[in-house]
Amino acid sequence: MNLAEQMDFIKRLEARYPVEEWTIDGILVWPMIRVTFAEDMFARQFRSAPAAHSSARHRDPSFQTILAHTWGYLKAYSKDHRGNDRLKGQVDYVFLTNTLRRQKLMGHYYDRICDPVIDNLRRKGKKVTVLEMTADHHFLYPRHNPSIWLQLKADHQNLFRRIRSRGAKPSPQVSLTGWEAFRQEIAPMVTSIDDYELPAIIDKTLRLRDRADLFKKLLMQARPQTAFADSFYAEAGMAFCLACRELDIPVIDIQHGVTGEYHRHYASWTRVPAAGYQLLPAIFWCWTEEDARVIENWSAGNSRHRAVVKGNPWLMMWKAGDSQITSWYDARIEERFGDKTLILITLQSHLSDYGLFDWLIEAMQHGDENWQWLVKLHPKNRNEIQVIEARLKSCGVMNADVKTATEFPLPALLRHVKVHITGYSTSLLDALEFGIPSIITHESGREIFADQLAAKDAVSVQEPKSLLDAIDLLLRN
Repeated sequence: MNLAEQMDFIKRLEARYPVEEWTIDGILVWPMIRVTFAEDMFARQFRSAPAAHSSARHRDPSFQTILAHTWGYLKAYSKDHRGNDRLKGQVDYVFLTNTLRRQKLMGHYYDRICDPVIDNLRRKGKKVTVLEMTADHHFLYPRHNPSIWLQLKADHQNLFRRIRSRGAKPSPQVSLTGWEAFRQEIAPMVTSIDDYELPAIIDKTLRLRDRADLFKKLLMQARPQTAFADSFYAEAGMAFCLACRELDIPVIDIQHGVTGEYHRHYASWTRVPAAGYQLLPAIFWCWTEEDARVIENWSAGNSRHRAVVKGNPWLMMWKAGDSQITSWYDARIEERFGDKTLILITLQSHLSDYGLFDWLIEAMQHGDENWQWLVKLHPKNRNEIQVIEARLKSCGVMNADVKTATEFPLPALLRHVKVHITGYSTSLLDALEFGIPSIITHESGREIFADQLAAKDAVSVQEPKSLLDAIDLLLRN
């Protein structure tokens, strides 16, 4: 099932069931359920067998794991004491960020989505507090802007909730009209229908409620006029939206990647209640008019959700090329690679699930010896640099760099590469901003970037020989 078919299926579900009325303890839960189901359905297309886990039911870390994470947190907290923020009264803005967005810049870890906005606000004299989640428990430091690390507190909260649940079971007010019929309809599309049993959905909602209460305590101290997030559809993001909604604080979701009419989280919310959803942001910060239209196509007429076009601050900095940061990276790349022809490959987080990397390696084995392959891993896989490097060398690919490509910012690389290759990453749009042609290697990319393919800004290939031919052609043009 391709992306268009998946979106059509979601629309049929929204037409068939009163999803805008589904509530658990007063929370309109359809956004949580839709995101869970859409992620599950999307992930299945990359797997020939059921996954070992599902996004529908979160597995809390064990007590032993939390102890290990606590030690890592204390070590990072001590070493980066200057980066540790704390609430000291009212602020103008609160940001919810994720460590996955951090990119090392000249010795400091910089949040490529939020830090450009934060820096601009602070230059204007505004007070900002940053709440940072670290779902993978890798505390990256030193930080460019101070933050409050919240992940450990969230883990403790989950642990205490598990202990409490061994006693009296909660009895929330549940209104999910047509739920069993809904479950039967989605059963062929999900990894495990057990994850959509009512107790599992209630548990997920109560987790979200607990997380929202944690955010509410902090927000009541900070009393910001506006809040920002960069991934509303993550559990923390939805809990943050809920907390802000209950405190009448508008949330702005800053765009962090490609959207489009088939995006399962941003497009085609066809049944939105008049008062909006508590789990969705009030405002969507969009990079372009096209991105904004994806939101406006469903939010028009609803005063609770709207789009604004503000551009991509991170990319703007690199395109200008007049900062100390860009000059520093320009010098390092030229020093490292000289006059080699740089070809960038940006990988998805679950690339290994569908075997695409195998034929990319085959193409690299037969490429021109003057080509330098830059293999950039997804942020979720940045700890696999040595594994991927070893695999490439074992296959005889000696002119590939994974470490520099993964650790350097994408725009720093795009200032120097000649061709970009990806399955379906947003990096294609970034490459286009720098005038770099892209080669798409996956079916999803052909759907997402249909406009770019039609405009000849990208080409599509499906096997090693055609990839090498496409690179040759693009290099000659």
